[in-house]
This record gives sequence, C-alpha cells and structure tokens, in this order.
Amino acid sequence: MNNALGANEYPPIKLPPTLQCVVNGKAQTSGTLFELRDFKWSGLREASVTPPSSYLELTRIRAEGKYEKGANSHWQSLGNVRYHPAGEEFHCRWYEEKQTVIFCAFNPALALGFNADIDPAYFTKTYDLKNQRLLQLLSRAMDELKDPGLASDVVLEALGAAVLDEWKNEFGAYLGAPAQRNRGEQISKTHLEQLIARAREQRIAPKITDLAAEYGVSVRHFNRLFKQAAGENIAQVFKRERLNRAIDLLNNSKILVKEVAYLCGFHTSASFCKSFRASLGITPEGYRQLSPTNRYRAISKIHS
Repeated sequence: MNNALGANEYPPIKLPPTLQCVVNGKAQTSGTLFELRDFKWSGLREASVTPPSSYLELTRIRAEGKYEKGANSHWQSLGNVRYHPAGEEFHCRWYEEKQTVIFCAFNPALALGFNADIDPAYFTKTYDLKNQRLLQLLSRAMDELKDPGLASDVVLEALGAAVLDEWKNEFGAYLGAPAQRNRGEQISKTHLEQLIARAREQRIAPKITDLAAEYGVSVRHFNRLFKQAAGENIAQVFKRERLNRAIDLLNNSKILVKEVAYLCGFHTSASFCKSFRASLGITPEGYRQLSPTNRYRAISKIHS
C-alpha cells in the first residue's frame, strides 16, 4: 500500500456522507478536516461506507463493524475512538442513539511523507483505539467547534497537527515498509515539493533520520540527494519554510506572537523572536508594524 503520489498536491480531504445527521461545525486546517455531526435515529441500523479520505472518529454510539476483506470480515465491537482507512469498505451496524460525533479526516501522506496507510493485516487495530492522547485531542476539537473562541482557527490548526503526529505514533509500526531505492535514484521534483510542503505545514519539522528511512536510504545519502534536488541543504530549506509559515501567521493580527511561536515548533516566544530577528533583522512585533511595502522588502531577505 505504498505508492508515490502522482500529483504536485495532496488529494483533497473529504468525509463520507452520513444519513440522518446535521453538521453543526466544520473546520479545515492545513492538514485535517474537522466536522461535528449531530445524529438522531431509532432502531437498529446497518450501512456500508468506503471513505474517500482516512479519518478518525470520536463517538459513544454503541456499534459493531467489520471490513470487507477476508480475515477482518467478522463483526467486532467498536470503541469510542475509531480509525477508518481511505478506500477500505467498512460495514457498520448501530443502535438507537442521539448524540454528537466529531470526525477528523486527513491524508496520511501529509503525516508520513509517502503515500501509505495501515496494512490490511492490522485492520483489527482500527476498531477501538485506546489512545488517551487522541481521545483528549478530539475531545478538545469537539469543544472548540461547539463553542468557538476568537482564536479558534489557531487552536484547531494546532490540534490538527497534534492529531497527525499522534496518528503516526499509533499506526507507524503497522504501515507497509517504504520501497528501497536504487542508489543512483534521485529525488523527483514532485517528491521534493511534498517534502517542502511537509516542512511548511507541520508544526514540528520531520527528522532527517525519519525521512531517510522513509525513502529507503542512509541519512548521508539522503542529505546528498536532497541537496542535488533542491540546490541547498535540507536544514536551510526547512528553516526557511518554518520562517515562511511564521510570516503567514503573523499576517493574521488575531494570532498572538506566542501562538505563532507554538505553531511553528518553537518551545518559547523568546527563541522564536531571536530566530525571527536573526533572519529578518526585525522582531515579530516589529514586522507587524511595517507597511505592506516594507513587509515585502523584509521578506525578500530570506529569498535573496
């Protein structure tokens, strides 16, 4: 289940349609799609769904489910936190209930850097995720969608990134191993764009050791391949993309500087301000006070 993406952009994130529900909240982040749905029905129901995108679900609906594929094709009880891989037909039956459910759809390639999902041999692990971290993150996102605050977009952006990180921790061991590369094989333009987008969109930049393992080569060889493809080393590129992300966030005056620091992976506002000033010669607050023309001049320094 491990294939190179054939386009320069990640596929659009979508949730499956669901009968007898009302959507009462929705938020699109750079890597996830949150949706709050209110359900009300009576009696035993049964349905099949093939998700267009992979998604996590937090619910307390009493239900059973099974996959279409062989060893997993028998009914099992479903837990409160469930995972549904994209493109895998899933049968579910549930009972009389009225409640609110949160869905979090995403593209695994954004979290992994290559096009993969959980191996079918481990589908039984998706029925009931006893992961307290995911439970907390999804519960927090549900609360934010129910009662959004002034910085809801920032909060949900951070929650979406954390969900991706925790999903990777939960299922990383159950993915198909990345294909081994020929020693002379270069990083394609498409794959380079994916790596750069990943560095820009994720709160914490991926580790070079992980990227090398995903690509199936040594760290030293991966660094060499990246520099050949990008014309500069990976540390420089990732630093610049993190700065670009910070600038995008600073352009939104509703987002506090400390929130920008967190969303860009800095441990403190002080370390963020120091790094920002070293690159642009001005503090984040100073940048915000510039006119649009002077902002453009400041930004041009990181691309010169």
